[in-house]
Amino acid sequence: MEMTDEHILQLIRHAKEDPEYYTQTLQILEGQRALLEGDEYVNTGLLDHMSAAELLSIGEFYLKEEPGFPSNTYSIGVRPQYLEITMENDNGTVYINDEAFMQVSNAEQTKTAGPLFPGEYDIRFTTTFDYANQEVTETETVSLFGVEPTTQLTKRVTGDHVELKSGLQEVQIYVNDQPTPFTITDGNVTTSFYPAVADGSQTVYGVAAFPWGEAKSEPVTITDLEQTYDVTPQLSIETKDEILAFAQSFLEARARAYGSKDTSEVEKLYPYHDGDLLQRIEYELGDLYFAGARDTTLDSVKLLRIEFNTDKYDQIKVSFNKELNTYMVRVNFMKPYYELHLSDGRVSDRNNSEIMDLWIIYEHGQWVVYDMSVV
Repeated sequence: MEMTDEHILQLIRHAKEDPEYYTQTLQILEGQRALLEGDEYVNTGLLDHMSAAELLSIGEFYLKEEPGFPSNTYSIGVRPQYLEITMENDNGTVYINDEAFMQVSNAEQTKTAGPLFPGEYDIRFTTTFDYANQEVTETETVSLFGVEPTTQLTKRVTGDHVELKSGLQEVQIYVNDQPTPFTITDGNVTTSFYPAVADGSQTVYGVAAFPWGEAKSEPVTITDLEQTYDVTPQLSIETKDEILAFAQSFLEARARAYGSKDTSEVEKLYPYHDGDLLQRIEYELGDLYFAGARDTTLDSVKLLRIEFNTDKYDQIKVSFNKELNTYMVRVNFMKPYYELHLSDGRVSDRNNSEIMDLWIIYEHGQWVVYDMSVV
């Protein structure tokens, strides 16, 4: 290998910036000289932790003895250096000092360059992200000054990042209507999306594959890489109306079961109940009637209506249940009102209400109650 003027300048600059490297190189050369000339004492201290053979074989710059007359002469040799480059993308090109070195694919991501003269090398990595229609280039300068003959450089090119969040998990990110490899797997942690640009050319949104159908968030345009963008998919009004209709059907069936003592219809809608379902229904609905000193009893119950203290749609929330590995809908603070039919023929429809929450899942093409809570 030929030492060029650029190599010499790099060596001088590196020796100034790293005095330890300069001192160590001189110690190696001096120790090799002493061994080659047969000195009785090598005062570098290197032989305290290595053999004479090891000292003669180390150093990227080393002393070479050349036979001569009347005595041998010495020159400084250069041991070749190697650069092992790994680019962790699935496509791209690696350049060394502006010369193409490697085409990257899933099958080939690592290649070793060399022999190289000790010095600094400019490495350029270029890759294309098809889903974002973006080509990204990143550069890095690597120094091959050092004792080790092989230097490793690993790079994943990403470009700039922007943080995305979602109130749901298992949400896939789309950019400009194209699916990306990014999924928000934890609703409590932001996800970095890349390559991101702040010029308004990228619009992102999140898509949740609900069992009852896909839903996506409102698209947001990236204009500030320091901002965190919310891509939480929302339940549609149609889905919320469907859930409210199911909740009403369930509460109607539950009310009918009080009088009929037949819970088969309720069990279809509430397959995950614990214990004796009829006993639970009689306890919960029976608690609506206070007989006092009268001998009348509660014969049957009829659902009249369901009310909410706030907007009913705001009380319908969806989340991902890790245990069940599915999305679950919670209907909060429902207030169903009932008509109570008594044994003496009277009907009571005043102040006969509950406050309850329902947890609903969608399976086998239909909604079912997974759990319920009555206050």
